[in-house]
Amino acid sequence: MEKGLICISTQNRFEELGRFLRSFLQHNSFPVHVIIARDIKDAHKQKTLCALHSPFKYTIMMDTDILVNGDLSPLFETAKQGFIGIVREKKTPVLNSGVIVFPTELMKKVCTTWTFMFDQKRFQLKNGKAVLPNGVWDQDILNDILPQFPYKELSSEFNHILHDLSPEEENKVYGTIKVFHFLHHPNIDRNLYKSFRTYMEL
Repeated sequence: MEKGLICISTQNRFEELGRFLRSFLQHNSFPVHVIIARDIKDAHKQKTLCALHSPFKYTIMMDTDILVNGDLSPLFETAKQGFIGIVREKKTPVLNSGVIVFPTELMKKVCTTWTFMFDQKRFQLKNGKAVLPNGVWDQDILNDILPQFPYKELSSEFNHILHDLSPEEENKVYGTIKVFHFLHHPNIDRNLYKSFRTYMEL
């Protein structure tokens, strides 16, 4: 298939997955491929293998703690130009892995390194059992390796982090944002935001 979306969920997050997919289908009609992981640790691992899971030539991968608020098809232009597309978080050096678009064959090369480094850091032994150390996630490793590959930074409208704006500021630009990403942030009351209330009603 030419192009499509993949996402990764776990068995205890089907409600979240349903909200995400309903918002996606309100604005988009291209096919979706869902990967079900055993748990959150396995979900991070499967993310490092994303290109191997994709049945598409050009792929958008998204987290599911997201409200899709518009047409995502413009993202594919970056992938068709031969680049991986990703959004840099505002006021930080971090490339956020919640939304990535890519030519699948190129991303397979990234995944070879991504999953290898993830496993190197993941499989540390504690009392004879492999554990995922705190702070070692797929995004940290991707930020380390992505500069080795052709990539472009995308507009933040395609991965807007909720806490970057106040609820009042969000209301003013709501229609211009294509993707609202609800990262956990203990100091933010997400219910004050129109986007999160919309998401929870889906």
